[in-house]
Amino acid sequence: MKYLADTHALIWYFAEDKRLGKKAKEVFLRAEKGKATIFLPTIVLAEAEAIAHKYGYQRKFRLLVARLQEAPNFIICPFDKRVLEVYFRIKPTLEIHDRVIVATAKIHKAVIITRDREMKKSEGVETIW
Repeated sequence: MKYLADTHALIWYFAEDKRLGKKAKEVFLRAEKGKATIFLPTIVLAEAEAIAHKYGYQRKFRLLVARLQEAPNFIICPFDKRVLEVYFRIKPTLEIHDRVIVATAKIHKAVIITRDREMKKSEGVETIW
């Protein structure tokens, strides 16, 4: 199965934060074992970097990105023309970055790993937490 990680899901998994949902944690563990694929939109990595910078974790963030780039089951997805075209069809009730995440999930037919209530309401996507 294919999944796509929201920013907090990604951060909380690698920080081993207890706020991460049980199903979400299971998916990340399966991906690390090569039994699931998790897409990571570049906007998620940009948000994660901003959070890391705010709290002084830039070095840890760079190590995380290097680790993700080497892991075959974590796929970094660019914000490209295809994403932009789907993005324009999503109702602007979501914040900009959430629309990019939903658009990327739609393109890859991926389940979004998120606890975001607004994304959970998005048409045409499935979520888990």
